[in-house]
Amino acid sequence: MRNQIFQKKKNKDGSYYIDPKTNDFVMELIEEIKVEIPLQEAIENKIKEIDRNTETLIFRGFEYNGLTFSLSTNAQINWSNLPNLPEQIFPLTILSKNDEPYSLKYSEVMNFYLTAVNGKNKHLQSGNLVKQEILKLKNSEEIINFKDDRPTA
Repeated sequence: MRNQIFQKKKNKDGSYYIDPKTNDFVMELIEEIKVEIPLQEAIENKIKEIDRNTETLIFRGFEYNGLTFSLSTNAQINWSNLPNLPEQIFPLTILSKNDEPYSLKYSEVMNFYLTAVNGKNKHLQSGNLVKQEILKLKNSEEIINFKDDRPTA
């Protein structure tokens, strides 16, 4: 990691240079200092970043019968209770992430539930694999520069 020190750029006459387009001072780099982050701190920071990416992927939801359903914390609680509901309340209308109604039949409950669980588990497992890659790296700079290439955008 590097700390950079900037100062206002000066004209030859000693006045500060102002960008005519933005009307702001123009800055120039005068010094760059390499700062070494302790290995354990770099690992902890990168693991937090991976966990945030994993959470983002989970909260995108899961696909079931062509619709995307939520995996928010509340949705996960609701989906985990589906197998315990009595058959008499089915079909049960549930909403996709886009508020599209879906009529869930009793015969689909376990498939729906397991699809949700597998959707979440897939991202947890991929996050664990990325963390294992981090732990193989030897220094802070490698860890800081490591990119979690799972699509989170």
